[in-house]
Amino acid sequence: MMFMTGLSLGAGMVGRPICAQKIKRSRLESTRFNSSNFHYDFVLYLLTEADLLNGLLASVIALLFDGIFVSGIFAFTSLYKVSNQLKQIKPLYSADLIGGSIGSIAASLIFIPVWGYYRPC
Repeated sequence: MMFMTGLSLGAGMVGRPICAQKIKRSRLESTRFNSSNFHYDFVLYLLTEADLLNGLLASVIALLFDGIFVSGIFAFTSLYKVSNQLKQIKPLYSADLIGGSIGSIAASLIFIPVWGYYRPC
């Protein structure tokens, strides 16, 4: 539920500024967004390695931020320098489905059996 909440929040957070600014500063904002995503993932990795991310509240917050970053990246790529958004949605959605299926197969057959649950995350 928190991941889906994060999806709706992230799409609104990224979509509105891009449409309002007419893509003037979007390249800078995309770099800032991607670097914050990297820093979030790195902090999450450090917390799981230090065994500090065990509670329900920590998992809820992690799922919320994951949803925000996923939908933010998805909204940005569907709006950035796109003249016809309908042509952009089809390959973007199919790439999302293909990547999700490859990721779930790789996680369930390779990553989790080899490294356990928290390291692949």
